[in-house]
Amino acid sequence: MNRRHRVAVVILAVFWLGFAGYVSLTAPQLPESVATHFGAGGKPNGWMTRAQHLRFTLAMGTALPAFILGVFAFMRRRPDRMLNIPNRDHWLAPDRREATFDFVQRCGYWLAGLLIAFLAGLHHSILAANSRSPVALSPADFLTVTGVFLAALVVWIVLLCRRFSRKPA
Repeated sequence: MNRRHRVAVVILAVFWLGFAGYVSLTAPQLPESVATHFGAGGKPNGWMTRAQHLRFTLAMGTALPAFILGVFAFMRRRPDRMLNIPNRDHWLAPDRREATFDFVQRCGYWLAGLLIAFLAGLHHSILAANSRSPVALSPADFLTVTGVFLAALVVWIVLLCRRFSRKPA
């Protein structure tokens, strides 16, 4: 594992530990019955116990990033003909192959980190919704969390596409 990979792994671990710590530390602020799903106007229409919500949130914050990392790691083992990237022959040439997959794997770490941050934002929105009387999800909270995630995802996609769309020299 090269230095860039180690840095990405450390950053991802810090994201996950921050997420798990935030969810755990804010758990006592949630009521015993937590509104977790909301319909039109932010009105709750789905509930979980506090313990169920915490297990679900921590499980998703672990499983989704792990799945993403697994998919990105699996790409390295696929036959070249099954990979759909621009200028495939250039990027997968023997002298560039390892660097290409190292870059792709680092992109996977960043995507996993974005998912963790998004799930932390959703937990924050649920926490805020359940602190209101009556319980209600603020559309502004939800749209902000979702908008920031989608904007970051667009940046991630653009950077990934830009890297592989360059014409080989």
